[in-house]
Amino acid sequence: MSIEYKKLPLFSPTNYVIKCRHYESPNGSDMVGTIEFYLPDINETVWVNCSEEVVSIYTADVIW
Repeated sequence: MSIEYKKLPLFSPTNYVIKCRHYESPNGSDMVGTIEFYLPDINETVWVNCSEEVVSIYTADVIW
């Protein structure tokens, strides 16, 4: 399986809109959070998922 990276045009990282935030503590001690950002300069939505161990950043062309 190969991963393809999409080249994006330049954009301002300070120009964003937070669409959704979700935080929870599934086992009472660890905190997990997901934030959905809309980047209007490039018309893309980015999701940032954070836990105590890892930070993941996702985009998608199709969501169902």
